[in-house]
Amino acid sequence: IAIDEATLRARGERENLRKILVEALDKLHDAEPRAVAVDVILAGQAADPADDARLEAAFRSTPNLILGCLVASDGTWENPLPRFAELAAAIGHVHYEADQSDGVSRQLALEKVHARERRWAMALEAYRIAHKSELIESPDDVEIRSEEHTSELQSRLHLVCRLLLEKKK
Repeated sequence: IAIDEATLRARGERENLRKILVEALDKLHDAEPRAVAVDVILAGQAADPADDARLEAAFRSTPNLILGCLVASDGTWENPLPRFAELAAAIGHVHYEADQSDGVSRQLALEKVHARERRWAMALEAYRIAHKSELIESPDDVEIRSEEHTSELQSRLHLVCRLLLEKKK
């Protein structure tokens, strides 16, 4: 789940972010998605503790939940609050790098390592969880294995987003 800036502004900016997420999760619930990735960093507490409680309840009823994290400007991992993190099937980083020539992001880091702690990309974690896959690592590559298929990712450094959509059929 990602929320565009226009929607966020129209709905009252960040103070209503958790309410927006709860509504989105409630709507997704009946669709029975294979996985739900929430591309929002939830490291801080809400101003109203009831908003955190409602979001926690929504997360609790969302199977195969993936939450995001990133390396903060102070150099530490900015992780979801523990009460949210414990409900997630996985936590994936949402770090991306824009192309210096035009500012467009066309690839993302397959892994992000900081302070001796590694996180896989949120997109990879969502794919892994949705397809009940396991990651098999070697010094040179990573393989995704599931009952559906096996894909070898040629580079540990970057993953072109379209690889995650491959074999979706």
